[in-house]
Amino acid sequence: KNDTLIIIKSLKLLSIINRNITKFDISAEYLYKALKLAEDQNYLKEISDLYNNLGTVYQSNGKYEKSLVNYKKSLEILKASFWDKKLRE
Repeated sequence: KNDTLIIIKSLKLLSIINRNITKFDISAEYLYKALKLAEDQNYLKEISDLYNNLGTVYQSNGKYEKSLVNYKKSLEILKASFWDKKLRE
């Protein structure tokens, strides 16, 4: 389980590097690979973070509709899994 988390975080870092050098397609590929792993393990925080990162990649590339879709997915996951839980405590 910890190995999977390390792989996810490594893929996120590779994505950030590629986004910073404007290789947006490669950046998104790394994030989708990480997203698959995170979904397989049901790592909700990571899934939310990955959708947020995808939003940033698409925003950086001028794909604002795709960006917004991903930011909204990230927010929905956070609200459902963390914020609502905190409010009920």
